[in-house]
Amino acid sequence: MNGNRSILIDTNALIYYFNGNEKVKAISDEILYVSAITEIELLSFSQLDKESELQI
Repeated sequence: MNGNRSILIDTNALIYYFNGNEKVKAISDEILYVSAITEIELLSFSQLDKESELQI
């Protein structure tokens, strides 16, 4: 991807990203936006580690 797009990313996609899913990692060069609901869902994810929490 070329980095010229903005993407509103879903909770599940971010969980896959933090778990190292290569298909989702391909969007890491894009401008990503996260909704307040997604942020709340992510911060309540039981398997979230400190490093991932700081990335959110």
